[in-house]
Amino acid sequence: MFELDQQAERDQRRRWHQGLPRQSADQWRWIPYATRHAHASLTSAQQALKAQGIHSAGSGSTLAALTRRGLLEIRDVTIDGVGGPVRQTQLRLTPAGRQAVRINRPPRDTGPAPLPPWLHEALARVASARPPGLPKVDISRVAARRLGPKEFGYIEDSTAWSYALTDVGREYWQPHSNAGIPC
Repeated sequence: MFELDQQAERDQRRRWHQGLPRQSADQWRWIPYATRHAHASLTSAQQALKAQGIHSAGSGSTLAALTRRGLLEIRDVTIDGVGGPVRQTQLRLTPAGRQAVRINRPPRDTGPAPLPPWLHEALARVASARPPGLPKVDISRVAARRLGPKEFGYIEDSTAWSYALTDVGREYWQPHSNAGIPC
């Protein structure tokens, strides 16, 4: 749930950088968990839990326990479905819930190996760019593909014409920016 919450936050930040209207956090922090309809597909939250092997019919008791502890809020709303209105359960991490995840996350390993110099240089250019980001023509397509979401995930589109660091890219860049890696 934390990862979905953080992705929604990144999406809202991206909308701001693109000059698009944003929703209030009171709206976008609610994550669809389950849609009660015979033909409803799994929500992104259910798919993420299933991919980790922890989605089961007994997850309701876990959600109730997290709610009792003030880490999660649950609500049922009516949404418009293809066949008319349907009920959907939505979840929202509380500030205490987000803080608990940050504190209790397992420590990261020693981190990825340093990038080759040519890729490090491309990442350095993105990292040093001013908002809204580095113009896409300033690094090669190969570097953008390698640093982008399908490989390392260090950069993303900040606008249709520029790149910016992702959260993962910033985490990688901080210890490696002054590591004496030749550019």
